Amino acid sequence: GGSNPRVATAMANLADGISGLVKNMRSEQQIMRDWVEAQSDEQKAMRNTLEKIADALKKQGVH
Repeated sequence: GGSNPRVATAMANLADGISGLVKNMRSEQQIMRDWVEAQSDEQKAMRNTLEKIADALKKQGVH
């Protein structure tokens, strides 16, 4: 019973499927990391812009 070719084929197919799933998950994780990094950069730029606006308003005496 241990050398059943159908079992061996099924195990190989399962291993291939798991390998593909892991690659896919890693790819999606990288996409999410890139997105989070881009959001962080955008947030910093927005904060800088808001600070410049606030400084300009202070100089004009607007509170």
